Amino acid sequence: MARRRAGPPIEIHGLTYRETGTDYDVAPHAHSSYQWYCVIFGRIDTVVDGQTFRLGPLDSVLIPPGAVRAPRCTGAAPAYTFVNFSNHRLRLGRLERRKVRVPKALAPDLHAFVTEISGSPGANTDDLVDALVVRLLIGLRRAAAAASRGGAQGAPLNVNYYEEVSARAEAFMRRNMHRKLSRAEIAAAVHLSEPHLARVFRTTRGITLVDRLTQLRVAQAKRLLLESSMSITRIALDVGYNSFSHFSKVFKSSVGIKPSDYRRAEGAESRLLRRKRRV
Repeated sequence: MARRRAGPPIEIHGLTYRETGTDYDVAPHAHSSYQWYCVIFGRIDTVVDGQTFRLGPLDSVLIPPGAVRAPRCTGAAPAYTFVNFSNHRLRLGRLERRKVRVPKALAPDLHAFVTEISGSPGANTDDLVDALVVRLLIGLRRAAAAASRGGAQGAPLNVNYYEEVSARAEAFMRRNMHRKLSRAEIAAAVHLSEPHLARVFRTTRGITLVDRLTQLRVAQAKRLLLESSMSITRIALDVGYNSFSHFSKVFKSSVGIKPSDYRRAEGAESRLLRRKRRV
């Protein structure tokens, strides 16, 4: 192995993570440094010196210094990240002006990078971000080289990561359904922005965060109505509703009958079934 050289391989001048609307359209401009540009979700076309790169989820392009670029949304509302940097010794020639998809193996590093720059800074955030960017650039350069040789880049989307985030969000809702919960609080618990979590959760679960929280609360209320002697007012409080009338309205909208009618009807049926089993 070659002797380790002193000094950082790159110097970062600026970076961002941003979620925007379908009106995203940036006028042509240039930078004196490299820019690595990556789409997290949505669709963006970026024109680099007249060449159009159509970027979907986890597609990226390395734009060399001085190149004129102009990105704009061309489909679903996007989220993107970019890093402006000077390159001291990374061999990035295979990445310049080339669309390269983030391989599956690098997806956790990309999401760790986004979490670091979009959340509150923690201990050694700058050092971690520098290391993650270098890791991503080297990994992408190797993926581009493998693709040139006919090798595979790997799966385009880390489905397991999105599933894990959704599962953690749902677990947080289950643990805290006894109190008022906001989307911001749920998003903070899984270290994502509200819009990003909302899109991830809907993609993996096919339902909004608010609707899933309501499902969980109603399911718990149904269980308590049948298996406990708690008053309905107390059950409403136990599943996060301070207003009995609001709880009753939500329950009836979801189940079709009022909580008191559900307890009478389903409770009587459950008792009858238990009696038949004993017979």
